[in-house]
Amino acid sequence: MTDTGTSRYRILGKLGEGGMAVVHMAEDSVLHRCVAVKTLRRETRDATVLQRFHLEATTVSRLGHSNIVQVHDMGERADGEFLVMEFLDRGSIGKIVSSNGGHLDAVCAACVALQASDGLSAAHDAGVVHRDVKPDNLLISRQGVVKVADFGIARLQNDVHRTEPGVAIGSPHYMAPEQAEGQESSPKTDVFALAGVLHFMICGRPPFEAENVMGLLYRITSHDAPELRARARECPRVLSELVRAMHQRDPDRRPSMSEVSERLRSWLAEHGILQPAEHLRSTLGFPQTATLSGNTTTAAVHIEAPLRWWPPERALTSIATLALKFLQKREAKASR
Repeated sequence: MTDTGTSRYRILGKLGEGGMAVVHMAEDSVLHRCVAVKTLRRETRDATVLQRFHLEATTVSRLGHSNIVQVHDMGERADGEFLVMEFLDRGSIGKIVSSNGGHLDAVCAACVALQASDGLSAAHDAGVVHRDVKPDNLLISRQGVVKVADFGIARLQNDVHRTEPGVAIGSPHYMAPEQAEGQESSPKTDVFALAGVLHFMICGRPPFEAENVMGLLYRITSHDAPELRARARECPRVLSELVRAMHQRDPDRRPSMSEVSERLRSWLAEHGILQPAEHLRSTLGFPQTATLSGNTTTAAVHIEAPLRWWPPERALTSIATLALKFLQKREAKASR
């Protein structure tokens, strides 16, 4: 592979690959900057996958927010459709947590969550629900700016046909109960997921765990999320209470994403943090510039993790959802 089908993007190397796409780092020969080129695998192409791929491009391009990864270009070549996106060289929040002793301090975690909530709030205001908020979909630049990535399974709130009823869509560890049951997602679904990301950043582990997907979905729909301070005693009570509110099983009892932003911003201000990106940059020790072919550039990259549990998506999620409902009915009968 030497180019993307045009002479503009020079491939520099593979960054990662998932179940549906391969991501390469490339140089934009026109604007002289690093970009990430995400190419859809030919073997995964079907009407649904293509629809989601194009949805990601069109959704992100119209949002235009500083805390959302930007799509610069899209096209098609012999081996598949591709998207050209921002290149973020600090990687995902999952990677950052792993490289910092398995967790972040509460202030850094709040700085990440505030920027993510700002981006997601803008998406919600535009009628877009992300539906797959997780550590690997929150990317960070060397300036400490956090950006929400991968809107491939996002749902437009007025599009009732985007997902089949009864099909669970998303990443299981951070799914909301209504999502795990295959019910309709709403902006409050993203709020629940972001609570799980906050829990992960502070504790170093997701709130819900099980040996398999079935057990995980069952726990999400049948149990309350564990208290954050029960796992991380050093966590400030204010943050623990916010995460508890965001983790309510009833969507109507969760705060809106804009309310989450307000509460995080207020708490950080009380601690003298008015620029969360700068705090992350200095605390995590990021250099301010990078070089590519002798040119100084702003950079960032999303290394897409392999999809180990999900293929084929529709078959697995449908089976898991049906089995989950069967277990719930059996438990209800046993309790009578």
